[in-house]
Amino acid sequence: MRLRVALAVAAVAALAAPAAARAEAVALLVDESGARTVIRVDGPSGVLTSESTRLHGLITEGDRASGAFDVVAVEDPASTVRRLERRIEWNDRWRLPLTIVLAATVLVLAAVRPLWALRAILLGLAANLWLSPLAALAAAAAALALPLGWASAAVVAAYLAVLGLDADAVALSPLGPSQVNRFYGVNNLIATLLLVPALVGTALLRRLGVAVAAAAVVAVGGNRFGADGGGLVVLLAALAVLWLRLDDRRLTPRVALATAAAVALAALAFTAVDAATGGSSHVTASLSDGPSGLVTDVADRLEASARRAVSSLGAALVVAAGILVLVAVALRTQPSPLRDALLAALVISVLVNDTPTDVLGLGAVVAVAVARADPLLVAPRHEGLRPWFDPFVASHARRRR
Repeated sequence: MRLRVALAVAAVAALAAPAAARAEAVALLVDESGARTVIRVDGPSGVLTSESTRLHGLITEGDRASGAFDVVAVEDPASTVRRLERRIEWNDRWRLPLTIVLAATVLVLAAVRPLWALRAILLGLAANLWLSPLAALAAAAAALALPLGWASAAVVAAYLAVLGLDADAVALSPLGPSQVNRFYGVNNLIATLLLVPALVGTALLRRLGVAVAAAAVVAVGGNRFGADGGGLVVLLAALAVLWLRLDDRRLTPRVALATAAAVALAALAFTAVDAATGGSSHVTASLSDGPSGLVTDVADRLEASARRAVSSLGAALVVAAGILVLVAVALRTQPSPLRDALLAALVISVLVNDTPTDVLGLGAVVAVAVARADPLLVAPRHEGLRPWFDPFVASHARRRR
């Protein structure tokens, strides 16, 4: 009797006790349209992540369907996902206004103080790293205080360091990837802006500029860093044109074809070495399908670019205005190594990337700034002795072309 009473009491107590908390992992699930929903998966407590997003707390529908995701243990999974959602929403809301402010500032400075316009681009890139405060402050200080060549080198070095050590600071930056089709690394907006410090630093520092060029290539194209295949091709082409023009080579059709072949081979070799040493991204995945996969990827990008160029009246106006400005820069400004390299880069970027508003809109602004500042990039001899408090002057003498 006593045993039955004890069992009955235990059963009632068990029913009355609160159910044990069920362990689960949380994440934002993003679909192809960019819509995000919170999902929960039974298993270890934490947040979900995947190779396709490289962000803790965000996976794609494809990741969930294939099971290609992992659980990362965090102290408060729900709060981690909420913070990520707020950051993505903030970037979505402010990316366009901030881009417009930066573009307007650069254009105004290009009209009245051309060298300041280049500094403004460097400062914009530095400010974009604000989620990594030390790197942002160091890059901003360099952009203001150092001679222009060294300032450009410092900004490139800052992006290389942050992409390698704190990639989320770029992935979730205001000008960074949209977290729809691109989740990490360098997007076309940042890659277009990075052309300025990459080319200016390479041109002005001359022999030391080789290090700037190498750092920029790794930052933009490295699978562990920017992982931007299109940006890699664009940057290599720009550097090739810059080298040819600095060496007084004429861009004849034969030279242009040889340069294009060299750029393609260099991009393939760089990506192959990167993959062989453990790097992986959507770039290596595309190349793993062979030539047919590469051709398909380029065709898809061209189709997407054409579709987005006319997706709205605003997009069409930006693309048309960008083309007109670039044509005017090409026809009405003095040829120079920097200008020619930048224009070549933007033409190729339109062909290999799929965001024409970013490439043509912001590219036109950058081209105006470079074309206006370029005639002033000749400084006295002993430039290395220039005082640190005179920031708005060029840093290194170079021959005019």
